[in-house]
Amino acid sequence: TAKKSDLTSSIISVKPDELKNVKVGSAADALQGLATGVLISKGSFKPGGSSNIIIRGNGSFGNGGASTTPLYIIDGVMSNAGLDVIAPSDIESIEVLKDAASTAIYGSRAANGVLVIETKIPEKGVLSLSYKGDFSITMADLSDYNLMNAREKLEFETRAGRYTSTTNDPMDQIAMDNLRNQRLQDIERGVNTYWLSEPIRTGFVQKHNLYAEGGEERIRYGLGLSYGNTQGVMKGSDRQTISGNIDLVYRTGKFQFSNKFILDYMKTNNPAVPFSEYAKANPYFRKYNSEGGIDKYLYYTEDPEEYSVPNPLWNAHLNNYDVQDQFGFTNNFILEWFATNDLRVRAKFGISKNSSTA
Repeated sequence: TAKKSDLTSSIISVKPDELKNVKVGSAADALQGLATGVLISKGSFKPGGSSNIIIRGNGSFGNGGASTTPLYIIDGVMSNAGLDVIAPSDIESIEVLKDAASTAIYGSRAANGVLVIETKIPEKGVLSLSYKGDFSITMADLSDYNLMNAREKLEFETRAGRYTSTTNDPMDQIAMDNLRNQRLQDIERGVNTYWLSEPIRTGFVQKHNLYAEGGEERIRYGLGLSYGNTQGVMKGSDRQTISGNIDLVYRTGKFQFSNKFILDYMKTNNPAVPFSEYAKANPYFRKYNSEGGIDKYLYYTEDPEEYSVPNPLWNAHLNNYDVQDQFGFTNNFILEWFATNDLRVRAKFGISKNSSTA
């Protein structure tokens, strides 16, 4: 414990009331708007994508491959799990140490800054039960995509020389003209496909948190259970999370024993076809053939100098999947001896394990 007046460092504190009022997927997301100078980015914007936290920024000339991951201290114990495994409702406070003074406290591991996370301690009293539920809807905003319609795209390709032969063979030019005329005929028939809306849906997000706590002066206990289900805006993308924690605090004489056990499980599904494949499909192509089926190619050619154009709906309708399971637990044990009013000895032991299958 140090007084702010004794430090030259920049300290940012985030309290539980601030976390409670922000509708976020994880505690890391909440720091984006509450902690000045802390950059939060996603390694993947799919549901379940891990969060990358950068406190000191990246150097203008790159960081030479060095890690920019800050040091995480959870209840006084160093952790490699980060913030993604902790439910926002379980956090009492987050403190961000941004500059050199944190290195003096935690050593060279604090070179990228430190996040000090304190989780809630069970309140003494009769057994109390609390519940929190969050519900929200997510929708994709496609207004930034100002794409050409089918007629504009064909005109653009014509002016760019897409249908002008680069050889002196007149048969090549005839083939080019026939290809353009075929696409123009489809446009005149009304083909103007908007591909971006095909993989998109309105997603529903729900989170439930149940916590029981109680005890008296000598012993306090807490038991928490959380469940979350996030539907991504991409069809076939979703995330399910289940986590639980057991908190025990026991005090006798000049000794206090604290133990916190956290168990978490996450399962994610990702779409088999990325959004970019739909964005690349031209508007003068039909989604379905004349019989209502899905062709493997929107445009097929045996010419080795040209590429066939795959139909993104073909892979999307096959019986394939992209799933990932993550499981982990953390157990922190703290023993404190209050020797005198001015002397306290603390011993900490933490163990954690994380595994994933994809």
